[in-house]
Amino acid sequence: GDAGEVTTGAKLLGSPVGSVDFSREFLLKRLQSKCVDPVNALIDVVQDPQVALILLKYCVQPMTEHLHFVDVATGSATSSSNSTYSSEFSTSVRSNHQRALSHVAGRTITPLAWLIATSSIGDGGLGLRDAVDTNLQGFVLPLARSMQYAKNGVAPLRRTRTENADIAEPFLLHPGVRDLFLNWELSQSPLFVAFRRYAPGLTQLDPDLAAFVDPIARLQHLVNHCPIKAVRRRINRAVRRNTFQRGMASQPPSVQTIVPSVMTELTSVAATSITRAERAFRFPTPLFKTYMRRKLRLPLFQAPFPKCRCGAVIDPEGDHIFNCPGYHYPRDVIHDTYRNASHGVLAQLAPLAGFVAGPHDVLHEPQNLIPDNPRLRPADTALSLESVNNSQHSYLLLDYSTSVKTTNLPPLTSPLSAPAPTAAQATQQHEIGENGKLHGPNRTVRTRI
Repeated sequence: GDAGEVTTGAKLLGSPVGSVDFSREFLLKRLQSKCVDPVNALIDVVQDPQVALILLKYCVQPMTEHLHFVDVATGSATSSSNSTYSSEFSTSVRSNHQRALSHVAGRTITPLAWLIATSSIGDGGLGLRDAVDTNLQGFVLPLARSMQYAKNGVAPLRRTRTENADIAEPFLLHPGVRDLFLNWELSQSPLFVAFRRYAPGLTQLDPDLAAFVDPIARLQHLVNHCPIKAVRRRINRAVRRNTFQRGMASQPPSVQTIVPSVMTELTSVAATSITRAERAFRFPTPLFKTYMRRKLRLPLFQAPFPKCRCGAVIDPEGDHIFNCPGYHYPRDVIHDTYRNASHGVLAQLAPLAGFVAGPHDVLHEPQNLIPDNPRLRPADTALSLESVNNSQHSYLLLDYSTSVKTTNLPPLTSPLSAPAPTAAQATQQHEIGENGKLHGPNRTVRTRI
C-alpha cells in the first residue's frame, strides 16, 4: 500500500488505517473524488436549477458525511469551538458546496445567503449542510454509538415473516475491541482523547443532556442511555439556530428586519421536498432562479438597475416594489394575482386531497350561488363539494383581501404591534365589501372579472 498504510489485520471500511500523514493524504484524495468532482459534474451537466438543488442536497452533500470522522480524528483543525470544527478539509467542502449553490441561483453566494441556505427546512431555510458545523457531530456521535455497541452489542434486524418470530441475540463485539471502547474514560488513545475534548461542549447543546452539569456524567449518560439518532437531531437543530443567530447579529438592522419574511417553511418545502414526478411541480428555470435569489437575498438584477414607474431606481433585491409610493402594483392587481394563483394551485391540489372530484370543480368567481342575486359573485374561488359523497355542504367559498395604504396611520409603538392597525382597517374595508356582495346593489358591488 501507500507509505504509512497498515496492511495487516482488520480493515475499517471507508476510513484510513495508518499514520496521521497517511490519513490526511487519504482525506484530501477523497475530497477530490467525493466533493470536487461531483460538484464539477453537477455544474457542467445539470442545467435545470431545481434538479441541481435537489441533487446537491440529497446526493452530493451526503457523499462526504463519513469523512468528518476522519477529519476530526486526525487533529487537523485550524480553529474549533463547542459546536464547530474548521479545517482545510471542512472549509474546502463548504466552498465547493457554495460553488454548486451559486450555479443553482446564478449568483455568487454571500455569507447571508449561506446562513439562510443552511438553516433547517422547519426554520425556513433550504436544509443544506455546512461542513464546518457538522464536523464535530460526525465525529462525536458515531463514536458514542460505537461505545454503545461495545457495551450492549449490535441488535439484529427484526424478523417480520411471522408474527411470533424469535428475536436473535445481539451480536457481541470481539472482547479486545469491546474492552478498547469500554475504556473510553481513561484511554490515552488520540481517538478517545479527542472525544473527551470535544464531546462535553457539543452535548451541552442538547437540552436533555445539558441537565448533567458534570461533563463526564453527561458523557456517561450519552453512552449508556441515549438514542444517538434523537440526540443528533436535537444537537443539529441547536447548532443550525446558533449559527444563524450569530450570523444575523452581524447584519445591518435593515437586513435583520426583512430576513424573517423569507424564512418560511412552506417556501422551503416547495423548492426542496416536493417530487418533480408531477409536471405541475416543475419550476421553469427563470422562475426558479428568481425564487432562489429572493429566498437567499441575492441580487435579482445586474447593474445597471431598472427604474420603477415612480422614477426610483429599483434596488438589487427588488424590495422597492413593496414600498413604492406610486403604487406600481395597485391593490386590485395584487388581489387578482392572489386570486389567480390560488385558483391554479387549488385546481391541482384539491382533487389530490379528495376535496373535489376534479379541477373543473374549482371555480373562478362563480355566479348563481345566491338565489336572490344570481349575478353576484361572493367568492374569489369556490370549491364545488357536491361531487364528494361524504360532504355535507355544497360549496366552500374563499375570498381574499389586501391591506390598505398605511400613509396616514398613526406612528406604531413597537414592532410587535405593527400589523394591528393595518389589519384592523383591512378587516373593516373587507367587511363592507362582503356585505355589498352578499346583500345586493344597495352596497358597493364588484362587477369586474
